[in-house]
Amino acid sequence: MTEQPPGEGRLAVLLTQHHDLTEAMRARLPATLQPEDNPIADLTSGQRTVMAVLRNRARGAEAEQIASAAGLTVEHTTSCLEALSRRGYACCEQASVAWGYGSLTVPLWSLDLNDECILALAFLPRRPEPVDRSLPEQVPPEFWWLFWSGSHAGDLRLPEDAFQVACTLLDGPDRVAREWALRCLPVESLQRCREMRGYDIDPLASVIDAAILERSIA
Repeated sequence: MTEQPPGEGRLAVLLTQHHDLTEAMRARLPATLQPEDNPIADLTSGQRTVMAVLRNRARGAEAEQIASAAGLTVEHTTSCLEALSRRGYACCEQASVAWGYGSLTVPLWSLDLNDECILALAFLPRRPEPVDRSLPEQVPPEFWWLFWSGSHAGDLRLPEDAFQVACTLLDGPDRVAREWALRCLPVESLQRCREMRGYDIDPLASVIDAAILERSIA
């Protein structure tokens, strides 16, 4: 439907998954767990979707961001988050996050990784993240703090300054910024970095190679 081939991992699941959902779950679960013991069987579709989105947001996210990723309204998402919180699966905290060259205090929702939540995650199928192939015009403000010398991060423009941005983020200390660079910056900028000293040593070299390969066949 998207005119894009599915990822190899997703395709393998589709081809090998049992047509019976219970048996498919049994194949996915550790041997010590049984589908009949599913603790999230009574969760609504929206609650499971929100929980799956939170699984991919280790730093947490605002309700509006979760709603966008889940394809739900903010009101529905908020209701799901509150239900998950009552269940002990999610929590909300005021957190200080980097923004520009300063910080913001925002309410962030995240999974409450207690024993019950971790057990529930074993029964929750992983939700593939939609891939945005559009090139942003500038570096997201949450990563500006990594540009501590030279040009102001807000003045950098993409794709013109993509190589400079790649050099800063790929070898930087922020894992989320590195993943954004691998996913969003032009492949040509990743290839140029890969040819430079420092980027040709594992594990960074392998990570860059994998990103280049994935995006080349997508």
